[in-house]
Amino acid sequence: MKLIAQKYVAVKMKALSLPVNVLVIIAIAIIVLLAVIVLFYSGYSSSQKITLDAAKSQGCHALVESNCILGPSTIYIKNFDVDKDGTVNTDKSPMADSDDNLMRLCTDYYMIAATAITDCKKLCNC
Repeated sequence: MKLIAQKYVAVKMKALSLPVNVLVIIAIAIIVLLAVIVLFYSGYSSSQKITLDAAKSQGCHALVESNCILGPSTIYIKNFDVDKDGTVNTDKSPMADSDDNLMRLCTDYYMIAATAITDCKKLCNC
C-alpha cells in the first residue's frame, strides 16, 4: 500500500511539474521580449544624432532659405549637440538648447571667431 501511495504521489508531482515548467518558460519569454522592446526604444528614440557635415548642411540650408538674412546664432541645429553639454534640440523641443546653433557650430568646429558672423555665412556660401 505504501508503494502504491508513493507512485501516486510521484505521478501527481510529475503532472504538476509540466505546468510549472511551462509557466517558467513563458515568464522568461516575456522578460526577454520586454528587454528587446526597451533596447529598441532606448536606442531609437534618444535623439537620432547626426554627423557634423549633416549638422552644417542643416544650418546652412536654413540660412540660405532665409536669403542669408538670419543671423547664424538664431538658426538652431537639431539632433546635434554643438556645445557638447548633453542636450540636443529635437523636433519635439526645437529650442531645448539655445547654444546648439549655427554660429556655435562655426566657432567650435570650423574655427571661425565668435564675432565673425560674415565668415560663418561664407561657410554656407552666403
